[in-house]
Amino acid sequence: MDSSPDPRDPSSQQDSNDVSIPMESEPEIKQTDDSSDGDSSDAEPATYFRHLSLKYFASEPLRMVDQHTYLMGSCLEYNNPEAHYIEGINQYFFRKRRVKGIRHLRRSAKGKYDKGTYLCGILMLCTGKIKEGKRVLDTLDWQRRLSTSERCWVKIKKTLSVYPIDRDNKYLNNMARLKPPKSCDLQNNNHLCKDCYYFLRVEKFVQYVHHR
Repeated sequence: MDSSPDPRDPSSQQDSNDVSIPMESEPEIKQTDDSSDGDSSDAEPATYFRHLSLKYFASEPLRMVDQHTYLMGSCLEYNNPEAHYIEGINQYFFRKRRVKGIRHLRRSAKGKYDKGTYLCGILMLCTGKIKEGKRVLDTLDWQRRLSTSERCWVKIKKTLSVYPIDRDNKYLNNMARLKPPKSCDLQNNNHLCKDCYYFLRVEKFVQYVHHR
C-alpha cells in the first residue's frame, strides 16, 4: 500500500514545491477573446496572458499547485484575474498563507472576476476587514441581482470541497459583528437589505466550514 503523503494535506508539505498531483488529462486552454483571424500567435504577451481563459483550473485550483508553473507565472505577471483567483485559493486554503491569499483575491476582484470578488469579500468580512469586505461585495451589484452572489457561492463551495478548512473562531466572532437588527426578517426570502445581506453571506460560509 502506498504510504506517500497526501498531496492535498498542507500539514505534510505546506511550503514544499514537491507536491505531486496527477493530471487525468491535459486541458484545452483557450483565450477568452478570439482574434479576428483565429491566430493568436502574434498577440502581445501582456494581452495574451491577461485574457487567457483558465476556466478548467479555476474549478480545480489544486491542479495548478505544481503543474503548469510557467503558464501560471506568466498569467500572474500580467494580472490575469482568473489566475489570481486560483492562486488566492491555493495560498489561503492549501498553503495556509492568508495574507498572501487575500492579496491575490483582491487583485482578482480588481480584475472584475466574479468568483474572485465574492470570495475576497467574504474572507475579508470573516477576518475582520468589514468595511473593505462590504465594498468588494457591493461591486457585484447584489441589490439588483442577487443571482450573481448565489451562482458564485455554489461554484466556490464545490471548489473548496477538496480543501481542509480550519474552523476559526474569528469567523464566528466577525459574523456576530454583522448580525442585523431584529427588524430584519431573516426567514423572509423576499426581504434583503444591507443589514442582512452581508450577515447571510458570511453565515453561509461559516456554516459550510463548520458542518463539513
